[in-house]
Amino acid sequence: MTRANFKVIGVFSMVIGVFVVIYAAFVLQSSTFEIEYWDSDQPMSHSGETPYQQYLVGLFGVIMIFLGFRSYRFIPYSERDMRNVSEYDLDTDKS
Repeated sequence: MTRANFKVIGVFSMVIGVFVVIYAAFVLQSSTFEIEYWDSDQPMSHSGETPYQQYLVGLFGVIMIFLGFRSYRFIPYSERDMRNVSEYDLDTDKS
């Protein structure tokens, strides 16, 4: 794969990640739960809401943004400069 392919994949996954984070923050609602248990031979129930599903979807979006950024900045091994660089090569004043 070339660097351009990685850049396209990176931008695409960053855009998807942003949409997932926006979806988790504004559209997805808290999950409701109901627990049924027995207390002194009588059935009891407890219900409530939990935001953990929102957190997991939001975390997935953040991970997609991070992976997209890393893909955008990635340089394939075939395009890297592998020659050895010495201190002499880095010296800008070669007089």
